[in-house]
Amino acid sequence: PDAIGTILAKDNQISIRFAGSELVIQGGATTALLDIYTIAGQQQQSQTINLTDGKVTVAINNLPAGIYVASVKGENGNKTSCKFVIR
Repeated sequence: PDAIGTILAKDNQISIRFAGSELVIQGGATTALLDIYTIAGQQQQSQTINLTDGKVTVAINNLPAGIYVASVKGENGNKTSCKFVIR
């Protein structure tokens, strides 16, 4: 598989999961900050996500092969993350 499982990490306000070549972010917040790091801790991407529709997909096919951690933090401070592999 292209993922370490399909890991779904969530709390009361926001969730993130890896599906194919996209990250799927859902939540009740209006905006969230998405950060993607290599497993070694080097930041690869950072962007503000608009969640007014409740769900957003972010293409990550521009990342090279490797193991990554995606972290998303809602405007209310809730934070969650997931680990994924790109082959």
